[in-house]
Amino acid sequence: NAIASGDVNAAKEYADAADYYNKQGLYYDVKIDAEMSLILSECSLILDISEFEKNALDYENAVKNMSFSDRFALAKAEYLIRTGEPELAKKLLDTLASVSKELQSKLSYVRGLYLMHTGSHQQAMEELKQAEKGSPGELEKIQIYKSLEKCCLELEDYKGAYYYASKQLHDS
Repeated sequence: NAIASGDVNAAKEYADAADYYNKQGLYYDVKIDAEMSLILSECSLILDISEFEKNALDYENAVKNMSFSDRFALAKAEYLIRTGEPELAKKLLDTLASVSKELQSKLSYVRGLYLMHTGSHQQAMEELKQAEKGSPGELEKIQIYKSLEKCCLELEDYKGAYYYASKQLHDS
């Protein structure tokens, strides 16, 4: 209403408050995040253009999170690796310059799979350990442990392979 009536200062104030409480509240809603970031971007064009880029980036990230496009890209890249199309998977992974915090573990896991497929087992170990440190889901943990076990076997680290095999049994 404030934007429609031309009161840009009030619109910015309301959007800032709504954005803050949305992010702090128990029921965060990505749609509210996107809309408030868009309103703040529009306000910044009139009030303080230096804030535009930050607000626009917040909007783009919120829309990206709403669309699930990164999550789908990671699933598709894993599928491509498993079906023998690692170069297509690599191209897809290269488009994911940054992903949300929630998808960091999955991104490291899929990168690790790609590196395993190319024979770069030491680098794959590093990516997979990053995935393990993140916040993977229970099913993803088992997949990470299986992949780490395979890397250890390829690197003739039998103690490490045993360790990750036992983690699979313990966590399943």
